[in-house]
Amino acid sequence: MREQIVQSTYSPKRRRASGPELGAWRAFLRAGTTSALALEAALADTGVSHSEYDVLVNVATGPRDGLRPTELAERVLITKSGLTRLLDRLVERGYIERRACASDRRGQLIVLTSDGRRAFRRAAPNVVRAIGTIFGEGFTERDVMALRVACERIATAAESMTA
Repeated sequence: MREQIVQSTYSPKRRRASGPELGAWRAFLRAGTTSALALEAALADTGVSHSEYDVLVNVATGPRDGLRPTELAERVLITKSGLTRLLDRLVERGYIERRACASDRRGQLIVLTSDGRRAFRRAAPNVVRAIGTIFGEGFTERDVMALRVACERIATAAESMTA
């Protein structure tokens, strides 16, 4: 009997959200929007936008030889077409370059240039301080971990709906 209850709880069937779930969703969306605005404000004097920083941090923390555009698309919070345009702008600014992939002649790797690394290093402290400020207002380590787990569950559930 217990097994049936567990299975029905995790059923992929779509259902209407409850009142508390709708309230939590509105709070989640508000947190995401206001956090993104706070990060944009924190980056304002660095010359790097939030979406540019997202690319720079992922390339900087990725494999040393670079990231394939498809790998980068999986990591960033930008549509694939938006990412292509953003990569073009970052190439124009001299922050990244596209290199041929040694293991696949048709493939490309996205690599930070020295200017891109400087831009990332200039912007990173502002982002880290902004995130610290956002979480510094009454959040315990346990709260932060619970939020991470909840957000990962939301992402996994949403990804399963689009797969």
